[in-house]
Amino acid sequence: MKVFFRVDYNIIIGSGHILRCKLLIEKILAIRENVKIYIICRSNKIEKKIVKDIFNGLNIKFYFLKVKGNILKDNYSTWIRSDHINDSKETSKICISNNINKNDILIIDHYGVKREWIKNISPNIRTLVIDDFIRTNLQSDFILNGNLKAKPNFYKKSNKTKVFCSPKFAIFKPNYKPSYFTNFKNKNILIFFSNSDIKNFGYKILTSLIKNYKNLPITLIQGSNSNNLNKKIFNKYKNVKIFKFVKNFDKILKKATLCIGGCGSTYISRVFYNIPTIVFQLSKNQEPFCKYLTKNNMSLFLGSEDNYKEKIFIQKFNKIWNNKEDLKKYSDNCKGYFDKYSISRIVEIIKPSGTNKVKLKNLSKNHLEILYDWANDKEVIKNSLNRKKLKFIEHKKWFNKIYNSKKVQLFILYVRDLPVGQIRFDILKNKILIDYSLDEFIRGKGYGKVIVKLGLKKILRIKKKKIIAVVKKTNISSKRVFESLNFKLENKNKKYLNYYYV
Repeated sequence: MKVFFRVDYNIIIGSGHILRCKLLIEKILAIRENVKIYIICRSNKIEKKIVKDIFNGLNIKFYFLKVKGNILKDNYSTWIRSDHINDSKETSKICISNNINKNDILIIDHYGVKREWIKNISPNIRTLVIDDFIRTNLQSDFILNGNLKAKPNFYKKSNKTKVFCSPKFAIFKPNYKPSYFTNFKNKNILIFFSNSDIKNFGYKILTSLIKNYKNLPITLIQGSNSNNLNKKIFNKYKNVKIFKFVKNFDKILKKATLCIGGCGSTYISRVFYNIPTIVFQLSKNQEPFCKYLTKNNMSLFLGSEDNYKEKIFIQKFNKIWNNKEDLKKYSDNCKGYFDKYSISRIVEIIKPSGTNKVKLKNLSKNHLEILYDWANDKEVIKNSLNRKKLKFIEHKKWFNKIYNSKKVQLFILYVRDLPVGQIRFDILKNKILIDYSLDEFIRGKGYGKVIVKLGLKKILRIKKKKIIAVVKKTNISSKRVFESLNFKLENKNKKYLNYYYV
């Protein structure tokens, strides 16, 4: 399998796009055999060196295209730095020259790419567009949007387009397990405004805080494109730490009591670790996320960096910093949006159909939240007999009940390290009822048959009874699964079919 990436890095674009592509590449190379990775990038000499350094140590073939235009910060059409048609043709030519087939894929992580660009890509390769806002005119084999506000119905799509939109598909790599905000003792402030903080806004925030809080523990992480600071002037402040670049960003983030930053890609990590945040808007595309976080009491939005007023900032900071309940509220409201499986889901989406390296695992308490997501999936509710959308507190009671029950056996299907579905057996006096569901992104790849087959092996070791499956007539995929595994149709009514397996 060949995987191509069309992605750029420069001072305006920042490093977010290239770094999340790196995360995807690392995961692909870790779990896939016989895969080749190609990076297609439009770069000058300096940018070329930085890109190569970012991917140092990974087995990648690079193609660097010539820069043929200037870039404007909020004009995404200029971000390609070339004629759009020419850029897509150059990209397509590179793919074709590497003997592509329909199992290969081109991943596009670029705001400058539009529908017309994709039209010029070879039909012999699948395409996946990573989108951060709602570009409704996009057309691709796959559209991926892992942001908080993303919903599949926002996109105008053709029959061949599959849209995956929710925080379940966010591209980030958590290194620690998140927890509720409980520790107020450390009182650490972390300031980070991404690698594209050209105006040194982080430094402005730091100086404002030092003026008003001389003994406050503060860590400033400068962006790689920020101007170097004269750190000597901060030597008298033993509570202040300044880093230009850190490899252990997650470790520093996790220790923060409060963050101050923008709404670029790092906001996902802040939400995942449940860190309260004061957010500023550094570019036009960040505004919707800043407002969403504030509306849902996950962060406090203080406007654009261009409209910064120190007096207002300090007032707002005082209010949140001296209120433990507000900090806890922001932290608690971040819980449950992002999980650690998102990159694994994406890799499973882009690989060709197959059901290798699967395993059923016993139910554990770690499965509480993922079972909640599956239970509230629209398609699961639609195909269930008597199921409505559950509140989390109701789900938690149900989970604790079946977890301790000897009359229920529930197993989770894994593809490598990724949970993809559940199968449940209710053990009654004379029979066993079987029920299963799969995560939405995995459907249509043959895993329904796999989970039922593995589940039968598990349950028949425990109990040898008549196994009954009750299926809605409209649930064609489940009918096919049970019939392919020699379940016999026992009876039927207007809505349901009864299958049995002995």
